[in-house]
Amino acid sequence: LKERLDWADYLLAPEEEHQIPSILVKEGLVDEWALQKIKGLLDTNPKFSNETDWAYVNISTGCDNFCTFCVVPYARGEETHRSKEEILSEVKHLASRGFGNIMLVGQNVNSWGLDKVTKFKLRAGSVDKIPFAELLREVHAIDEVEKISFISSNPFDFTQDLIDTLVLPKIDPYLHMAVQSGDNEILKRMNRRHTIEEFKELITKIKEKNPEMTFGTDIIVGFPGETEEQFMKTADLFKWMKFNVAFISIYSQREGTPAQKFMKDDVSRKEKHRRHAYLMKVWKKSLEG
Repeated sequence: LKERLDWADYLLAPEEEHQIPSILVKEGLVDEWALQKIKGLLDTNPKFSNETDWAYVNISTGCDNFCTFCVVPYARGEETHRSKEEILSEVKHLASRGFGNIMLVGQNVNSWGLDKVTKFKLRAGSVDKIPFAELLREVHAIDEVEKISFISSNPFDFTQDLIDTLVLPKIDPYLHMAVQSGDNEILKRMNRRHTIEEFKELITKIKEKNPEMTFGTDIIVGFPGETEEQFMKTADLFKWMKFNVAFISIYSQREGTPAQKFMKDDVSRKEKHRRHAYLMKVWKKSLEG
């Protein structure tokens, strides 16, 4: 990028935004007096949706999960978390401006506030207390906040503590949680830390806690080595439960990922498209029931 964009003085990754105030001072564009004001604006840098009046609040950047198909850990770096004080300050500021609907955003929001050792020990539905569940409760306690949602979640660190927050009246009854495949061997090859049995048990617990909860998910068809039998297990999952939203993707290689480096992309393009079309039909039929 530096070679192709030689006209640019600086190139910053998303996690390097905090450097902007110092750069502006260095270049003589602002003075020291303005430095703190600019820092404050960067620390609370939400995105808004005028159509729905949602305010999107980033609570973390990057990812440490290293799913074998995903380029995010390489493109955005390791997972880093904003402080609770900073997040709550931003939420209060937004709510006071009339943005009552708050969407907490991260590559994997469940692991917010956890160190690497702890988060990799978590399992779906475990009794572990997690900081993200407490963060949800504190956001919920802000009077001006009307509705809370969060994205994205993974099954493997969705603990009972987080399940218990889903009955809070301000929590949006929609949960997006990527399952990626309905077959355990494919999930293992994807380096996903959950089994399909754990996913189903988790969904059952969530529905028992909040019967009004609806679900969305992400699915990849045609992952390297996926047989017809393994694909049909994903179709069976769609028959077992209704996903209100389903992002069904055809596997394609991402340069630098383990799947691209070490796994043969052995499902033909034609077969990938057939599986995609078939699963789309199964999904749409499930919505009719």
